Amino acid sequence: CVEVTLMCYTGCNRAVVSLVNFQKDMPNIPVHDIRVSVGLGGALPKRLLLLPEGTDWPFTVEGDRLRFTASVLETLLMFALDR
Repeated sequence: CVEVTLMCYTGCNRAVVSLVNFQKDMPNIPVHDIRVSVGLGGALPKRLLLLPEGTDWPFTVEGDRLRFTASVLETLLMFALDR
């Protein structure tokens, strides 16, 4: 029931990770502790921000992958990955 999209913006070195919880029956049941892994393609991440607040979000880098956990997804969460 969770869809994840990654949109990369060239020129500004930013990617946006979106998580959407869309279930057949409403209201959505919150989804907890979603582990997200994003391939970095050799670029080192500078920061991960929760949008639209712009607050720093914790992450780790393992090999060529950025990993983070979305603690609670009600309907929509968006994260900006600055490289």
